[in-house]
Amino acid sequence: MHHALERWREIAERVFPEDARIIELPARTPHEANEWRLLVSWRLGTDPARPSKRSKIVQIVIDDEALEDYAHSPIGARFAADARLEAWLRAKWESFDGDHDTQERFYPPVVPWKVGTRDLNG
Repeated sequence: MHHALERWREIAERVFPEDARIIELPARTPHEANEWRLLVSWRLGTDPARPSKRSKIVQIVIDDEALEDYAHSPIGARFAADARLEAWLRAKWESFDGDHDTQERFYPPVVPWKVGTRDLNG
C-alpha cells in the first residue's frame, strides 16, 4: 500500500496549485487508522490586504472500503483506479471555490472530499 499512497500524493500534487501545502494526516482514532487522509491548501492571491491568505482546507479522505478493494485488485485495475482518482480530484477542483471570509487569526474552514470505493475502484 505504501507505493499507492505515494502515487496518490503525487496525483494530488499534479491537481492542486504548484505552491499547495499537502500534508498527510496521521490517524487519531481507531476508525481513522483505516482511512488515508490529506490536507491541502494554497495561497489564494486574491486579497491585496492579505497576500498570503490561504484557501479553504481540502481534506481528502479515502475510506477503508476503497483502500481494501484497491489493495486486493490486480495491478492493471490499480493503475485504472489511480487514473479515476486523478479525474475525480480534477473534477472537484474545477468546481471548487477556495476563497473564504475567515478572519486572519483563525484557521480557514475545512472542506471534506470523501473518496469511496466506487469513486476509486469503479
